[in-house]
Amino acid sequence: MSHSQRGSWFFQPKPYVRSESLERGLSKDPRDLGALNLPFDVLDQIFSEAGRKDTRSAVFLALTNSLLRETGQKHIYQRLLAYICPWHLERVVCVGEYTDPYELPPGIKERERAQFSGRVHDKYWGEEPVPKLLVAFDTYCDEHRLRKRWDEQFNRTAFLSPAERREMNALVQPDYSWDGRPETEWVLCSWTAGEYVRASAVAKLTGSQCNGPWTHRDLSLGHVLLTQVCWSTDADIIGPKTETINRGRWAAHYVAIITVDRLKTDETYRVKTFVDVTDEIVDEVLEIWRDNTTGMLAKEFQPAGRGGLNAGDGADREATA
Repeated sequence: MSHSQRGSWFFQPKPYVRSESLERGLSKDPRDLGALNLPFDVLDQIFSEAGRKDTRSAVFLALTNSLLRETGQKHIYQRLLAYICPWHLERVVCVGEYTDPYELPPGIKERERAQFSGRVHDKYWGEEPVPKLLVAFDTYCDEHRLRKRWDEQFNRTAFLSPAERREMNALVQPDYSWDGRPETEWVLCSWTAGEYVRASAVAKLTGSQCNGPWTHRDLSLGHVLLTQVCWSTDADIIGPKTETINRGRWAAHYVAIITVDRLKTDETYRVKTFVDVTDEIVDEVLEIWRDNTTGMLAKEFQPAGRGGLNAGDGADREATA
């Protein structure tokens, strides 16, 4: 399974960076566009409409000419985001089964609490009616199908040359790379709180390495997210850290997984000041894992007298999100 398929729905891929190696000598002269030698705003509108209605055609049109690719790639990128990370910067809360909608986190509006009250029949939960809160599983299934459709659009490309196929992949495959610099590192952030956690600190807990936003062992940004968005009125959860789990710091916050540099440059993020709370939250995650799954932790984080993963153990395990 590719990294893009394993990626969390909160991961926003990096924006396009065109490489000179992708330029196949296609003309940049507007006169070579023939009937499409139109003002830029008209070409931009064509890609805007085509991107919404037929992304596949928009991609193939962009492959025909360097100027068209430069014009169309931002529209293709926006469609990519809609398919690949539909939960990016959405509010997230993981609720207990018996949670009353009127006991949800403060970030949930009154009209939303009313929408979640009561019970309904649902195809995924059998014959008995279930709390409306559980029907969120339908959303998961719908989004999963949406992601599959993105990949399926570009599976049938036998008519493209190898060079064209490479250029197409550069347009339609999400970029989750990391160059190893702290200023471009992947982070889990709460837009609501203006806080973030670095992937490298999470990887360190298991002696793992980062591969973009992923780690190579089973403690990742996805695990950290879950520890911060749980909300339940049930006191009997998992032990000593029950209070923290029951009342997640970021429950019902707008959350995302993005790179540090984009917190300062992306217009959606730069309106806020973000604080690095990595040490505080990772310490909390460490205590939870020590209480429950000690064997996953690197030796240096094991309680006294307990053994953990050696540096090379599980190196062939798939990256997890």
